[in-house]
Amino acid sequence: MLDDETKIYTVGPRLGLFPRQLEVLALCAAGLSYRDIGAILHVKPETVRRHLYVINRRLGVKSRVQAALCYYRALVGP
Repeated sequence: MLDDETKIYTVGPRLGLFPRQLEVLALCAAGLSYRDIGAILHVKPETVRRHLYVINRRLGVKSRVQAALCYYRALVGP
């Protein structure tokens, strides 16, 4: 059985995301704000916002909630 961290990083290729984008998405899916995610990753909130914009485009979704749903679906697997 995979531990939680390993499981998270196996989702990235399924979603077509880079590791940093996956980190941002995982924190977003956990319900953190742009400011909180930025503080954890040591980047500005605007950088987080930009990452989520790119993530949403790659996933073909229009909101953080839809992106989080894609993340959780990929995490659970087929």
